Amino acid sequence: MIDGTVKQPLLSATTRCNFASGVRPAPAVLCKRRWPGSWHVALTAPGLLVTRRSGRKHLLSAGPRATELEEERRYCIEEVDGKGLGVIAKLSLEAGDLVFAETPQLTFETDSSQSMQKVKEEFQRMPSAVKEEIMSLEDAWSSRGRKTLRGIIETNGIECETTGRSCNTKAVCLNLSRLNHSCNANCDYSWNERDQQMEIYAQTAISEGEELCISYIDIREPRQVRQQMLQDNWQFRCSCSKCSMRLHSASDKRRLRMGELSALLYSSRSSARKLRIAKKLLKLYKEEDFAMKSYKLEACQFGYDSALELGDIDTAPRFARLGLRCSLICHGRNHDTTKEWMDAVQAWGS
Repeated sequence: MIDGTVKQPLLSATTRCNFASGVRPAPAVLCKRRWPGSWHVALTAPGLLVTRRSGRKHLLSAGPRATELEEERRYCIEEVDGKGLGVIAKLSLEAGDLVFAETPQLTFETDSSQSMQKVKEEFQRMPSAVKEEIMSLEDAWSSRGRKTLRGIIETNGIECETTGRSCNTKAVCLNLSRLNHSCNANCDYSWNERDQQMEIYAQTAISEGEELCISYIDIREPRQVRQQMLQDNWQFRCSCSKCSMRLHSASDKRRLRMGELSALLYSSRSSARKLRIAKKLLKLYKEEDFAMKSYKLEACQFGYDSALELGDIDTAPRFARLGLRCSLICHGRNHDTTKEWMDAVQAWGS
């Protein structure tokens, strides 16, 4: 964490309004950006780096569901210039396409003092081939090239949004850990609690041969802050198209304002003010051309809840329709969040 620069992270929005008969709100948005730190909190960020190997293509079989061969054909893992291994699209993808689904190799609770010991015991019981794959993942905290299981977990652990559990559950996935970072990622991940799998969805149209990337951090920060966060926590500096722009002052100004407004969404008690902020955020996300829809989904949740609280029957349906479109791209059609948005849209007769 960079002292004095990190904004309030995304939290699950909560609905606190009275609803008209037959109207159901969309559920808490499953937002996923958190911040790294010590063992108990470091794993809350999606810290996923790649290892350097030979130039050969590398297709993992331990990650996605083996029966869904179509998913495996959608991507491959190979060397990316200057980044080590990365994930490449093997065919053209549309926004909302499921790239792959993967069962975690390790799961653990970050707020449990016994968690690390349990993870080590579980790791020792794994087949040698799986242990080798896990140890091939990047360890951003390795000393003189000596990796540790703990370092790999802290680098690659990703949060699973689990309903009804007070603990923070994290997971390490092999293929997901090969996705590189971008400050305007074209993919995002979603936890499927029913199947206990992590799913990767395309957030925009992607061409065959294009690298698939996710975001490790809340990207609503100026370029310098983003670079420092990535350097401090994963030992690299981003060279994505957004970070490589010669003139980035306008982008920095927009992103700084996004972070400020997002924090105000959670601190404001005025429904009218939250509604105005949600609209401003959606405008900024459009101006910045964010591919990831999770940020828009957060704004839609607050906008929808606030419109209901205000009895604004013109604005609420518009937020419901946009929320549904974003949720379909973020989580797919069968996710509970998407189903709740569908209910909200149907309740308005849209």
